[in-house]
Amino acid sequence: NLDILFLKLGVKKDNPYQMIKSHILAKNKNKTWKGSEHTALVGYLRYIKDKFNEYLEIGVKNGNLKSKMIEELKKELWIGTKKKENGWVFGKIENLYLSNEYNPEFNLELFLGEDADLFISPKYLKKIKSEADQIDEEDLKEWNNFFRLIGVNTLPKVLAKSDGNFVCSDELVNLLNSKDLNFCRKIIELLDQNWEFYSNKTRNIYTKKDTDFINK
Repeated sequence: NLDILFLKLGVKKDNPYQMIKSHILAKNKNKTWKGSEHTALVGYLRYIKDKFNEYLEIGVKNGNLKSKMIEELKKELWIGTKKKENGWVFGKIENLYLSNEYNPEFNLELFLGEDADLFISPKYLKKIKSEADQIDEEDLKEWNNFFRLIGVNTLPKVLAKSDGNFVCSDELVNLLNSKDLNFCRKIIELLDQNWEFYSNKTRNIYTKKDTDFINK
């Protein structure tokens, strides 16, 4: 048994909770992650994805709430995007969408491909060694699940205002303002199919100033 062998040799087993909390999240909070190589940054997030369940399990045993631990990841983690401008551009998960390579159910990138800073980089995906361009399907599923658990946007966002009303995100405004009839039809179908998500946010959601729509 390798675990017993390593224990006898004095090799300590890693503690995912301590590694993520005290090392990776600490780097994200104090911004020292900016000095890390890109391969290391990919490795940090991959480690969190691979150890996610263990991290939560140990954290709960230590008296932490699972919801608060996930919220901390959502708040603190910087995720690499597809945009490159004087280096690799990073963003917070609450502002990001799955890019084309992750095969999202609604592929926003097909409509807003020029906004590369909205989409998560495919650099995180593992490729099959024997086929350099072939994505590992199991790894792809794991990343999709992980990003959803920590709050990636799966539909065009609606933003809450301090007064209790809502406004369309820039990306949703761009979709709604399209002059392409086929494009508009697809957006209407999207809204219809996901009305449960948008229905509680429709009160004064559109204003003439924001989207050329009038108040409901």
